[in-house]
Amino acid sequence: MFDFSKATVILNNETTSQLSTEMTKNKDGFTITVKAENIPENAEYIDIFPNAVIANGGDDGYFVMPFKYSSFLCEFKAGEDCTKEYAMYSMPIFGYKKGEKALLAVVSGLAWEHEIIIKRENNKFYIFPRFELSGHGAYEDIVIEFFELSGTAANYVGMAKRYRKYILENGFTSIKDH
Repeated sequence: MFDFSKATVILNNETTSQLSTEMTKNKDGFTITVKAENIPENAEYIDIFPNAVIANGGDDGYFVMPFKYSSFLCEFKAGEDCTKEYAMYSMPIFGYKKGEKALLAVVSGLAWEHEIIIKRENNKFYIFPRFELSGHGAYEDIVIEFFELSGTAANYVGMAKRYRKYILENGFTSIKDH
């Protein structure tokens, strides 16, 4: 679907460089990892930016993310170029739906150091995480787990259900279990 083989690094002196990422395929998606030891100490921020356009203006679909104390949904509508940065989120996830497919991203490494960037450029849409390091280096690997959803699960409800399954698989318990 998308190639996340490179991460863009912006250094303190505003120099741009590229880091290789590790991509691991799993049963219902893939995981992207950038090892902490490969991240320069003077990195201002790192963008994990896909090499492919996620959508074009007018496409059927949307971006979704937990924003502050609710949720945020952005449809693929044509308009002027813009870039929006969202750092106020309640869960380290974001996703998108396009047509009959959806993708949920769970930031599980360096999770609380990222913000979500939504960009419209030349009527093409992108969403990606930016890891703000402020020249202090990384204290752990960057890890983003992507879950591919299709059919009736390819929507924001399916993303929420998949995230619930994810957190229950990773040590959380539901209230009804207490």
